[in-house]
Amino acid sequence: MCLDAGISSKELVGLHTSYPLEEAPTYYLNLDEFIQRHAAALREHPRCYQLCELLMSCLHEQINVMVHPGYRGLINARYFCACSCEDVLDHLDAGGNHHFHHIRQASTAKSLDRILGRGHELEMARLCEAPSSEVFPSLERVASLSDEALLAILYFWKEETHSWFSLLIARVYARMFNISPIDRSEALQLCAQMLEGLGALPDDPLRQEYTVVYRTLSQRLKGANDLPPALLSPTGKIQHAHVHAIEILRSAAGEKRSGWLTEALQDRRGWIETTRFQLKDQSHSFGTSIYFLYVFPAVRLALIAVGKEDDPGDPAAQFMKGRVQVNRLLAEHRLILSADYPVDHDRQQVALTAFKRQLEDTPYDERLWQCTGSLFLRIGDFAEAEKTLLHCLSMPSCSQESKANVYYDLACVYARLSEEVDCQRMLQISFQLRPINQFFRDWLSRDPDLERMREKAWFQALLEEEVNELEVNGL
Repeated sequence: MCLDAGISSKELVGLHTSYPLEEAPTYYLNLDEFIQRHAAALREHPRCYQLCELLMSCLHEQINVMVHPGYRGLINARYFCACSCEDVLDHLDAGGNHHFHHIRQASTAKSLDRILGRGHELEMARLCEAPSSEVFPSLERVASLSDEALLAILYFWKEETHSWFSLLIARVYARMFNISPIDRSEALQLCAQMLEGLGALPDDPLRQEYTVVYRTLSQRLKGANDLPPALLSPTGKIQHAHVHAIEILRSAAGEKRSGWLTEALQDRRGWIETTRFQLKDQSHSFGTSIYFLYVFPAVRLALIAVGKEDDPGDPAAQFMKGRVQVNRLLAEHRLILSADYPVDHDRQQVALTAFKRQLEDTPYDERLWQCTGSLFLRIGDFAEAEKTLLHCLSMPSCSQESKANVYYDLACVYARLSEEVDCQRMLQISFQLRPINQFFRDWLSRDPDLERMREKAWFQALLEEEVNELEVNGL
């Protein structure tokens, strides 16, 4: 049908997810945005009714398919596929000729279960039902969870909260999921919303902290240039973001160093990200090229506040757009970066040219530097690979996971150069940073870049350590 309608399959690149996760026997394909874009054209196709019939059959059949409760990945895969079938049917069956009771519950609890696994709905309920004295303690408990849990719960908070004061605060957090720029007028309104919500809460240290932060932001947005007080002893992610926001304001009020704004954007206290899922329109999606980024409100508003009064800029919005753009580029060239992908010099050069061009626009994205270094390794330019990867390690935004990958790539560079000592050192550092899993162990035993080190006694000992660690952890 798509071929008949002139719709390219290239739009689906990177939207597949293997299941069960960590393996690749079968793939789930996320068709949500694709179907939304082309629903009108597909509805006109003479075989559209037949497709709807097949989707109906799939929905009925999935109810009869039994999956062992222990196969969590396969259970999730069945759910994702059923959701996809129902979404496609909703878009294509505009006339309502096919009726099917919803096979999924649209509740937030179910959404959190699918995104994060069981257990997080309790923290969500506590936050949404919290009395005035428990709003911030509940939020701090949520902030102590994983980045993914914090993202998902913040996303649904506005729609599920039970109190007006909690709603005002949740709206400020919800606005940060929108990548569209915030001007100074809207930034002032967001500060006013937050302060209005804070006014209904009892006085305690957390409320005092929020009040200091958002009152200072409001005053700065109105043109005041007073030096804000420093915050002490942050504990959770949100408190660290508050400290970072105050530091931004203090830096702007004092003598500015060259590049301080860039450093502020690179500081990971100000934002969190995930490649596990994406949240949009109160729903979630998965895929191999998914990327989701969130800048905490205090930091985003601080970056707006330190701009010139006549400047409508939102540096965080530009930062977010840049990282999303980089993610798309890396997804487009994902296969060419794989060590076991057949060598294709033409495609490697195309990718390298694209990466260099993108570096001119987004020179502070550590993922782009890492992948450029990895591509130099694939090409065989080991000097450039080493220089690029070392630069990536020096970047403030280089996360622990990124560092593990960079150290591993450096080990491969040194292995190809027969620099045994450096290779061993890089591998040991990478292993200290990277969680152990069976897939990674198997890859170590066949990575072509490490071929020259494979029979070395230290390499065999290192591999044996990994095997023993896997056995201890039961993996």
